[in-house]
Amino acid sequence: MESMTAATILAAFTRRQRRYVVLPDLGGVDWERLDYLGWAHASGHMAYVVYNHERPAVGLVLRRTKLTGAQRPKLCSWCLTTHQGCGVNLFTAQIGDNAARVHGDYVCNDLRCSAYVRGLLRTGVGQMRETITVGERVARLRTNVERFIRSVYGEGAQV
Repeated sequence: MESMTAATILAAFTRRQRRYVVLPDLGGVDWERLDYLGWAHASGHMAYVVYNHERPAVGLVLRRTKLTGAQRPKLCSWCLTTHQGCGVNLFTAQIGDNAARVHGDYVCNDLRCSAYVRGLLRTGVGQMRETITVGERVARLRTNVERFIRSVYGEGAQV
């Protein structure tokens, strides 16, 4: 992922979304090992994703659902990492201006899919044995993130 400043991160969001964005601390971010920048709001109920692979940056404001009951192991739909308990959560993004229309995916609760596909983080849960390379896992992650962004912004979205 290309290095970004606070101004370029804010510019990735729509004007309406910007009022909800609380920027993360950008010090120490290893941009070369990221496929997207993802962070959670301090309250825990919102999260943000900025994706800028070879195109202008696109931002998403996500709502995190509250999980209740027994938590079985779940699979992240972006990086295909298995987590125990609350390690995967349903994140939803509003489609257009209609608050009733949302799209959601089950994603790593810490939004650190880039580290999981590169083997930099482990979950403590047995993972599927894959025969593809790290580069192919990264490409799959990017494809899944782009699919989610297109489902929110439409097929014509510049992703």
